[in-house]
Amino acid sequence: MKWGIERNTGAAAGAMFLLALGENLWIRFLPKYLEALGAPVLAIGAYGSTEDFLDAVYQIRQGFSMVRAQVQVARVRSEVKGLLFKPKKGFVHT
Repeated sequence: MKWGIERNTGAAAGAMFLLALGENLWIRFLPKYLEALGAPVLAIGAYGSTEDFLDAVYQIRQGFSMVRAQVQVARVRSEVKGLLFKPKKGFVHT
């Protein structure tokens, strides 16, 4: 427990980091690799389009989650503000 994590947890985190790093290094060369294997241009284009589409879908889902979380936080803040700063009786807001 050097930095507050156990050795096995650190080893698993390091392995995941190296795996993700390795994937990001070779994934952009995949279209060239497919071309070298003799894949048709339409297949390479379909691969790129599918990758872009799935990336967009993933980001949209994350955006909806963030908007929902922000709405919930704003609702809670509004309730707390309403409880803490209630107007006094007889106060008329114009």
